[in-house]
Amino acid sequence: MFFLGGDFMDKYELYHIHKNDGHNKLWEENKIIKVSDNFKSNMAKRYNNFSTCIKLESGMEINFYDYMLGLVGTGEIFTLNKNEIMALSDRAYQISYYANFFKRESALEKYRLDKFNSLPSRLHSVYLTDEDGIGYWTEILGGNDYSLFRVEATGNIFKTNEELLPNEVLSYADVYDNSYNYWHPKFNKLSKYKNEYLVQGSVKVLEKIR
Repeated sequence: MFFLGGDFMDKYELYHIHKNDGHNKLWEENKIIKVSDNFKSNMAKRYNNFSTCIKLESGMEINFYDYMLGLVGTGEIFTLNKNEIMALSDRAYQISYYANFFKRESALEKYRLDKFNSLPSRLHSVYLTDEDGIGYWTEILGGNDYSLFRVEATGNIFKTNEELLPNEVLSYADVYDNSYNYWHPKFNKLSKYKNEYLVQGSVKVLEKIR
């Protein structure tokens, strides 16, 4: 028996949107994907690859803050051309964006471990949607290069909703406190098409829809 949004059930048919950029061989009809605490999801890859470094032409990596400090200290900052300034600005934006993502996921995972450790981890789960969410999640996740699969999920299945994710711009402490809503969802007044399912256990690929 498996926990799903307050109900217990043996199996559940859902849908998976797979971006065609990795793990393509896993997602084939009749394949059974085993999802454990060591499963390396795309979410885990984004989380584990977060860095504040910048790669120099020599191949050496240096902390972005130290690099900028060096440019200012030597006066080189004033000799940069437009393209170089744009590249630095883009890297600064990326670091800020992914730092907020890293902070949010760290707080969500810490809260889960502290309060709801029987639930599947966001970092080590397969993400699924139901029929109501296919259009929304394909647009958000898939872009123009994706495959949609109908699957049968068994194991530890947790239903929640994207709208319950804490705001990334909050402090770590506030994100942690707001994580309760995500891990203890109340679905009234939420958009059904934003429901998401975290699965650890087994995911059987039943059909490739497109």
